[in-house]
Amino acid sequence: MAPLNMNKPNETRISLYNSKEKFILANGLLDLYQGASCVITNRLHVALPCLAFDTPVLLINNYTYDVDRFIGLNNLLRNTSLDEYISSYEIFDINNPPENKKDYLKLRNNLMDQCKKFTGYINNERKLFINYDNFYISLISKTSQNIDNCFRKKIIYHIKKQINDIKSKK
Repeated sequence: MAPLNMNKPNETRISLYNSKEKFILANGLLDLYQGASCVITNRLHVALPCLAFDTPVLLINNYTYDVDRFIGLNNLLRNTSLDEYISSYEIFDINNPPENKKDYLKLRNNLMDQCKKFTGYINNERKLFINYDNFYISLISKTSQNIDNCFRKKIIYHIKKQINDIKSKK
């Protein structure tokens, strides 16, 4: 989402991508997480897929306002504060990342069993969704055009406002 009005970014927002593009982007991120040698993140929606893919992951829990979100994950994920990691990079060596904790496997296997019972199917493999090069080039182009249009609308609005101000002064 991008702000339509740059002065009030939360007031009006426009979607830069349609549903299909968002789906492809999400799959691209999952492919990236699955193929990474390791990941360091402060985002749960990045850390949990990495855990599922068995990609070594370190969760930086630097949130002081939402501490409860992380408490239940302490025994599932390697995690540390940003200050602790900066003071000692040995906590998670990116050149030789430690394996993920195995405590999550019971939950993972239970979830897979429930999904299999519900759907009757389970797929243990994940394949690359598409060739992303051309897709990303088109998205970058589309994004820049949308942002350019937002700025144009803002400039036109201000010019019209100035014209109206000048007319009202006469």
